[in-house]
Amino acid sequence: MWEIFDHLKFLKHIFNFADVKVQSCGVLSAGLGILANWAALVTGCYTYLVTNVLGVSVFLITCLFVIMVVDYITGLTAAHQEGQKIISQKGLRWVFKLGFYILTLVTLNGFVKEAFYQGQEWLIYPLNLIKLYAMFHICLWEIKSIGENLHRLGYGNHISDLMEWVGTAIRELFSRKVTKNE
Repeated sequence: MWEIFDHLKFLKHIFNFADVKVQSCGVLSAGLGILANWAALVTGCYTYLVTNVLGVSVFLITCLFVIMVVDYITGLTAAHQEGQKIISQKGLRWVFKLGFYILTLVTLNGFVKEAFYQGQEWLIYPLNLIKLYAMFHICLWEIKSIGENLHRLGYGNHISDLMEWVGTAIRELFSRKVTKNE
């Protein structure tokens, strides 16, 4: 059965981040990615994709991305300080997490659009509420992770406690909105 996957053996070499070729390609792709994102931002494509495909504001998705980058950097710093070996699977996990978050938002926005096209206007508000709750919950997960990383770095902080309080407040707010509209 594994013969089916023989043609995918090249993937092993692509994710070998110790290889100089992979590192130089990574720097080149990061530079091109920054350039492409800048061009998309200037031309308005970024705004169009975020608002129409993801169904959230540019501010929210930018906040999520910044929070995820800070989480990634603090996690790498904490791992380096603890003497842990930094492996490519953890970096790839970050990419999959971001992809999963975006896929979740696209799916929820698809539900909202489908409810609108099917004439089920009564369903749009709860679906948008679920989408916003998912966005805030994802941000809370990432901020808690930043707090854990800062704690590992030796900074006595109360970010995790604060985010637990904020999370509880947001969950109560959303539950009140849902029960009020029933």
